[in-house]
Amino acid sequence: MNRRGRSKNVIKELLNRLAYPIGTVMFHALSSKLGKDPLQVIVESPRDVYDALLEIMENDEERVRWLISQIVTLISPVVGYSASVSEIIENMINDNAEYFRTHLSKLERSLNIKA
Repeated sequence: MNRRGRSKNVIKELLNRLAYPIGTVMFHALSSKLGKDPLQVIVESPRDVYDALLEIMENDEERVRWLISQIVTLISPVVGYSASVSEIIENMINDNAEYFRTHLSKLERSLNIKA
């Protein structure tokens, strides 16, 4: 399976585990705002993903923080890594793509995502 196929499934799977079918809805909203696969964008320009989330959430930073905190709570036990919501948001705002590239493959393996 190619990386792009896995990437799409990681985002949908995470969000659908939060509240089905929000993964599909949010993925399409992010894809529409970004013009391409959100996971591809987060490893290239995480600030763009943060800005798109803000726009989708009507510029409500607390709603974005809540969504990210729910994802972190969901994946932390699965991947054995606990990042703070503040750390993730800081890396998004500071456009630290390396931070997200470093954790992506571990997340994909831990969730055992299949196309």
